[in-house]
Amino acid sequence: MAENRTRRGAVVDGRGRSVKPLDPVGLHLLRRHDVIPAPLLRQIALDVDPKWTKYGYFIILLNLSAWLLCSGGIAAYMLFRSGNSIWDPVPLLILAVQFVLMFGSMVGMWYAARKMRFPYFVRALLKHKRCASCGYDLQGLAAHNDGSVACPECGSFWLLTAPEVVEFDGAATVEKNRSKQAAGVVLGLLTLALFGGVLFSFMNARRMQVGGMRVRPTAAVTQPAPPAASRPVLDGSAPIRQDE
Repeated sequence: MAENRTRRGAVVDGRGRSVKPLDPVGLHLLRRHDVIPAPLLRQIALDVDPKWTKYGYFIILLNLSAWLLCSGGIAAYMLFRSGNSIWDPVPLLILAVQFVLMFGSMVGMWYAARKMRFPYFVRALLKHKRCASCGYDLQGLAAHNDGSVACPECGSFWLLTAPEVVEFDGAATVEKNRSKQAAGVVLGLLTLALFGGVLFSFMNARRMQVGGMRVRPTAAVTQPAPPAASRPVLDGSAPIRQDE
């Protein structure tokens, strides 16, 4: 069936050919209405992943803001509060790791959500009579002897009457994946909090180390006492010699 994967990001069509399916949610967020009309594309995307379809822009903006806030906060701490030079290699390394970690978490969250909804790309598109490879309208096209419909645009073959296509229900799909999505969000937040705390601890330890080196007291130098013969007399009389 069309859901059998052949390689990463690809499926097989009704004739066993390897094709790469469209991501309706990605097309919707990118406003690729040249492939599928906007109202239909939104409906297909809602069947696949309603959370990203409705709140995708907000999720991206929220993660980008958190990423910039954390990285900017660490940079400001290094410049104005830690007392370290901005070119100190340890804080720079910590800032770079935090930068990559936050950006990687944002990209990883998108790909994790895409991987979770990948099995439903073909079903949702075929349910709405759209080619899963190019988005061409398959409505009204004659089926071949094996029941597959050939796409005139890309040449892919699709079984529009397959049970998993006819019985596909977007609401049931959402309910099935709800617990997995919640667990993924919680795990991601805990991971970010753990790594952020570790990195900040290393940076704070470096600040204390550099601060201690700068305020380290120098050893006091004591001057020897002058001899008694040369001690000044405050009452104006002559100094007393030791041999008298």
